Amino acid sequence: ELYTLAQSLGLDDFMPRKFDCEQLDAAAYPCVLKPAVGTWGSDMAIVQNSEDAQRFLAKCTVPRELMVLQELVVGSLEYSTTLLVVNGSIYDHVCTRYKYDRETYIWPDVNELGHSCHSVPEHHLRTM
Repeated sequence: ELYTLAQSLGLDDFMPRKFDCEQLDAAAYPCVLKPAVGTWGSDMAIVQNSEDAQRFLAKCTVPRELMVLQELVVGSLEYSTTLLVVNGSIYDHVCTRYKYDRETYIWPDVNELGHSCHSVPEHHLRTM
């Protein structure tokens, strides 16, 4: 699990906060409710409160125990970094910055306004 790995490496401060789907009232909203395994935007919702989350879980096709409730990270810029890693060493990397038409969204339900390639700062590569 990604969160467990991040914690073991002392990197959990770089991750969105994660909340228990069995204790919806304890979450700090708004949040994203989504399957633990990527589904390219399907079976996902932005929920504003525990009632929204409960309604979505009731109609969702993914079992509740396979869902993740996490902090909603807002912003119209998204950075995606791809690494070529061999035997634990980074051999190459590329970072793409995407600009979208709104601050709050679930991809692919958003319009891309543009994208560009960027370098990855050395201290970010060390974190990776």
